[in-house]
Amino acid sequence: MWLPTGTLGAGPHTALVLREAKLGPVGPVFRGIRVDQGGALALGERAVLQYGGEYVLVGLGAAASSLRPRAVLNVRLTDDWSTSLVFVSCPMGPLRLRP
Repeated sequence: MWLPTGTLGAGPHTALVLREAKLGPVGPVFRGIRVDQGGALALGERAVLQYGGEYVLVGLGAAASSLRPRAVLNVRLTDDWSTSLVFVSCPMGPLRLRP
């Protein structure tokens, strides 16, 4: 399932993905949830702040979850020069196990 709101890449947006799969006729059930929220904010004529975060929960028996914030500040210094400051959580960082 995917439920978007807003326009991806421009303005606020939300995406929800739900997954469930049974492994074999009597096997365990895999469940996954991903929620992504983000947007962009103009800071004057030369700077744009893109922000967001993602929550992931996966499980095959015990569940593990992760919260992954992110932000990117793009600044146009001149017509020919621009720079970006990026803050993201480690995408391969540890997942927190839940009982």
